[in-house]
Amino acid sequence: MQTMINKFAALNAKIDHMYGQFLKDDDILLLAGKQDLEDVFRRVNDYGFLAEFDAFENVYDAQDVLKAYEGGQVNKLTHFLTGPYKEFMQAYTRSEEMNRLKLVLRCLRFHKNVGDLTFNQLVLGKQKIQLKNETIAQFVDRLKMTKYYRILKPYQNEEEDVILFYMEMNLDKLYYQDLLGATAKFSKENKDWFKRIFGRKIDLLNILWMARAKKYYQLLPEEIMNFCILGGDYYNYKRLSDLCYTKSEGEFLKRIAQTPYAFLFEGEDVYLYSHRRASRFLYYYCKSQIKFSKGNMGKLFCYLILLESEMNDLRILFESARFHIDTEDKLKYLTRHLGHIEGSEVNGY
Repeated sequence: MQTMINKFAALNAKIDHMYGQFLKDDDILLLAGKQDLEDVFRRVNDYGFLAEFDAFENVYDAQDVLKAYEGGQVNKLTHFLTGPYKEFMQAYTRSEEMNRLKLVLRCLRFHKNVGDLTFNQLVLGKQKIQLKNETIAQFVDRLKMTKYYRILKPYQNEEEDVILFYMEMNLDKLYYQDLLGATAKFSKENKDWFKRIFGRKIDLLNILWMARAKKYYQLLPEEIMNFCILGGDYYNYKRLSDLCYTKSEGEFLKRIAQTPYAFLFEGEDVYLYSHRRASRFLYYYCKSQIKFSKGNMGKLFCYLILLESEMNDLRILFESARFHIDTEDKLKYLTRHLGHIEGSEVNGY
């Protein structure tokens, strides 16, 4: 036990150092004020926390560097862990292969050339899948030796307007089931920390998926419940079921308004900023909790969410500079709450 506590102490000291390198709010505001993409690249390079951030031909190269940087930071922390805690990190990093799988599915769904992607093969576990232009059904059939085949196969011939929704919901469910399963041998304290941080993320994902299912796809309650991710912080099975079986959009929103997540759908355009509000809530919650974790995994859980947010904000700044979007409009979509811009806050989110 003492050895594990000492390992967590070393891990947390490393996290404190890495977290200290994050951009400050003033840095983000300065980047948001840049209207030229090359100016944004140069300014990010000045901060020095991205050693590889040199020169790029386009925004896609820059985003690949961000992905590599994020993966490198996670790998540095994985080296401090052993046993089930290391297995958890291995499960966590599989999000990258799943995100690439989603990109391929989207490309095929919208009949785009897979050759335009920044990668030419998928590495799924021990399997390497070469990419080619084909139908989704043909692509799924080539996944037979991967764990993704069994969850995608039932939907490979669905109508085009719903196929991505079904597949992406199932992929997310599988990912978080694996993540939750990796915590089975955690201490009670670390299980509690997982529920506090990732349980809230699961709650938010379930609500947002459910809102889309009801508003845009008119799925049956039984179908929606089947897609829900168990293991949330506030939403247990009973609460999820009650939410799935609401009979109208108004009743659904009313139920949400009675929970800790009431802020998600406040305001006139209730769906417009809901995803950003969810990310912002999780960001500031983790920022408030990261200092309270000692001798456990809590600081790491918080750091992982904060790192995702940091990288996401940089991606948004790259894309918005590429299209010369005004500073005030950029701020509306950042995870961080910077400035008092209409649409950028509801109860702080």
